[in-house]
Amino acid sequence: MSESEAPALALEDLARTHAVAALATLSGIMMDETAAPAARISAANALLQWGFGRPAARSRSGSAGGAQLVRLSWAETKGEADAENGLTD
Repeated sequence: MSESEAPALALEDLARTHAVAALATLSGIMMDETAAPAARISAANALLQWGFGRPAARSRSGSAGGAQLVRLSWAETKGEADAENGLTD
């Protein structure tokens, strides 16, 4: 382990010692009906992400992950672009 890695590991260990208190705080904010709605939502999101991970990004088709093909074409007029893409009447 290099010297630059040692402080980062120590900081991570120190942060983990506060995990229970952090979760209790987030839970308290989420459940506090007098707290600002934005704070409650933020706390709920943080708890969900820590518990389940971030949700996968979804495309418009609803499928997660995978490759997405994007076709770009250059045309002088809209009619030329439509014809090139098979969108003529």
